[in-house]
Amino acid sequence: MLSSVQNYQTAPSRVAFKAGNNVQTNEHSKEKQPYKTHAGLKTGIGYGVIEGGLAALLGSGTKALQNIIKRNSDELGEEAVQTVKTLGKSSKTLFIYVPIAILTSIGCGALVDKKINDKHAQFADKLEKEGKKEVLKNDDNAEITKQEQVYCKTNTGKKLGVLLGAVVSPLLGILNTKVAGNKISMLKVASGVITGALGGLILGSITDKIANKGAAKFADKQAAINDAK
Repeated sequence: MLSSVQNYQTAPSRVAFKAGNNVQTNEHSKEKQPYKTHAGLKTGIGYGVIEGGLAALLGSGTKALQNIIKRNSDELGEEAVQTVKTLGKSSKTLFIYVPIAILTSIGCGALVDKKINDKHAQFADKLEKEGKKEVLKNDDNAEITKQEQVYCKTNTGKKLGVLLGAVVSPLLGILNTKVAGNKISMLKVASGVITGALGGLILGSITDKIANKGAAKFADKQAAINDAK
């Protein structure tokens, strides 16, 4: 009888001890996780929505213009008929181009996030192994927050944004031209490369700014958690 009572009293304490260890382990693992951003994805979604909205407005305007020309085709002649056909093709391509453009923008944003997060993970590992002084001395991406914490400041968004924009933008332009049944112009392709690279630079800069600001805040927050122990 006494043995049963003793076993009943000791078992819960062991479980509680294990549970306490699990909580500490989980908290410790959370603290050790490197900074992660979704800035590229958010920027990509925002840009995709804006681009889709503008394309939809353009499509509506094209459709309205097409109807106006149709009503006055007798007065405008054969050229009006050809214009209507061209506008009709352009309007139809938007239904294919817009969703592809939006998905492409989101995919590019997610890719930029992955590259940035990989860099932050490598930086966190390096910081833990070498310490603040060595990292600040040897790593060009190392920066200090206002609270004197070390974090990784990257320009990955700019670099990758320019590259992706210079490739993706002309490809989308070629797709749009092919679907519309028009001839591909090398001048338009070159223009797509330039405008795509510029757009990628702008979007990449926005992503970098958001990600770097978040990384600085994350470093200060982690330091505050460690100091509170």
